[in-house]
Amino acid sequence: MADVVIEHPCHGRSGPSMPAAVEAATGDWVLALGADERLSDFAKANLRTWIRASDVDFYRLRERSMVNGELREDELHNRLWCRGKSEVGTQLHQDNQPAAGARVRIINAQVAIEHQKTAAEQAADDRRYRTLLTP
Repeated sequence: MADVVIEHPCHGRSGPSMPAAVEAATGDWVLALGADERLSDFAKANLRTWIRASDVDFYRLRERSMVNGELREDELHNRLWCRGKSEVGTQLHQDNQPAAGARVRIINAQVAIEHQKTAAEQAADDRRYRTLLTP
């Protein structure tokens, strides 16, 4: 496994930066994480098994977002897929969608992606998102 880090003027999960990230990826599978997100120990222990599964092309992973230690979101997000099995979103915070015929598995038993911020970091992100969304 390898990783590719890119910088893009829009800096948003999915959205306008996602096509550039997918293009820069070099492997058969793409795992999309933001700079402030980490794989949980559960995901680290299972990632190789997930991508070796011959009956799955696309995973929806449980992500838990915390701000100052308080739960902000605990939801599923489309973050792991086999190259060519995803329709890449172009809107800010728009999840990619499975391509037609993709075989999807939901990993909801445990948190796979941990997303933690301070209140100041969240406020800065909110300001940046407003700027990006303003025509």
